[in-house]
Amino acid sequence: MENKKYFTFDLISNILLIFAGGFISAYTYILNSGTYASMHTGNLIKFLIALTNGEFSFINFMPLITFNIALIIAYFLLDFKWSRIVSIITQILCASVVLIFPNGNIFTIITLCILSVSCAFQFIFFNQVVGQAYTGIMCTNNMRLLEQSVVESIKTKKDFKKPLLYLGLILTFSLGVVASSFAIRGLDSYSLAIIIPLYIVIFFLQLPIIRRK
Repeated sequence: MENKKYFTFDLISNILLIFAGGFISAYTYILNSGTYASMHTGNLIKFLIALTNGEFSFINFMPLITFNIALIIAYFLLDFKWSRIVSIITQILCASVVLIFPNGNIFTIITLCILSVSCAFQFIFFNQVVGQAYTGIMCTNNMRLLEQSVVESIKTKKDFKKPLLYLGLILTFSLGVVASSFAIRGLDSYSLAIIIPLYIVIFFLQLPIIRRK
């Protein structure tokens, strides 16, 4: 019974995080000139295309560099017992600080860099749900894992629990994107405040799990 409780806490935490991942992806894309704080392959492509045209795209370059620096820091913290709590606190602080900045000019780059740190920490510290690998800040890998698990289930004639898990994660991410799109219409940049309570819930869900370790 006790193990089931912690299992449920962790499942809910990851569901809320992948929703937040979708929310942030749409938030930065809509409000920051089609630039992401999470999907940095896109930022790299845009930066290189601009470079071939004789332009240095700071709006794509700075979040890309910040994300990679944050990944290095996260890997150093990975063995720390309370690393997940550090990650959630960082994500709360990042979202809160971004609410201070207006849209436009240098503030756009600052916003993208701050949210890139948040996404990097989520990417490293929350990458498994019910024992299965997943990605909470983008869906390309989740789609691959969905199709792989479907083929495996067909070949082995097993149940479709794993494919349904990945389908659920992709739909949750998608729901975050849709929620962000609608929220921005009414709240503009302040719509990011919606995910802060989610992070706070995750914080309290993770505390008993980590204390138990």
